[in-house]
Amino acid sequence: MVYLNQGDVLSNLKRYKKALAAYKWAIRLAPDKALAYNKYGYVLSSLKRYKEALAAYKRAIQLEPQLAVAYYNEGVALAGLKRDEEALAVYDQAICLDPHLVFAYHGKGDVLTELAHYEEARRLGYKGNLPLIRRLWSYFHRR
Repeated sequence: MVYLNQGDVLSNLKRYKKALAAYKWAIRLAPDKALAYNKYGYVLSSLKRYKEALAAYKRAIQLEPQLAVAYYNEGVALAGLKRDEEALAVYDQAICLDPHLVFAYHGKGDVLTELAHYEEARRLGYKGNLPLIRRLWSYFHRR
């Protein structure tokens, strides 16, 4: 889908307002595509518009309940709103759906650390996985 790809390029260039417009078109043309809502929410989160992002993630999850990355992104938005306990639950859902989604472990570790649950964060392997997570994050965002 052209508008989805255009939104990806604009988002990678951090041209978030234009990316939002492209994703809105993608949603208008294919309102049943969970990925479009998820990416739209991602850009809203990047703009710190977390409440709006949550609505987009909820719609993505409604359309595709197995989309682990949407749960992860919902956790990011909830953490941004300081709704930490809810964020933990959503990160757990993401991890349950995709145990290889390293970003969900990172997000969960951030929230656990924010809540001063250091031992639980350590058991999660949070500190030990951080360099790997950063490398993967850098790789993922270069593409």
